[in-house]
Amino acid sequence: MSGVFHTFDLIVGILNPAHLQALQKEFLQRVVLTVEANVKAVTPVRTGHLRRSISGRVYKPTEGLIGTNVVYAPIVHRRNPYMEIGLHNSEGQISNFLAELGGKWLEQ
Repeated sequence: MSGVFHTFDLIVGILNPAHLQALQKEFLQRVVLTVEANVKAVTPVRTGHLRRSISGRVYKPTEGLIGTNVVYAPIVHRRNPYMEIGLHNSEGQISNFLAELGGKWLEQ
């Protein structure tokens, strides 16, 4: 009978919304920082202002944003889609983060 309670406790721990939310936020912070770094790595540079202006932020455990407030950024992006390229270059790392998240979720 104790095996049943152990399994139940494990399931309750896994389904704990606070635990899941903390893992989501940690995952998204890692994703935002990774994508931001990869976007900066492929951003065209003339003066460096555009690259320095790129930043990321996590608003909620399920909502993050990476962008810039530089006025000419859309013009540069039309010629060289550095945001998409940086996101594409991050896909492997994001997959690894997701696998780690699954492991952490099951450990608790």
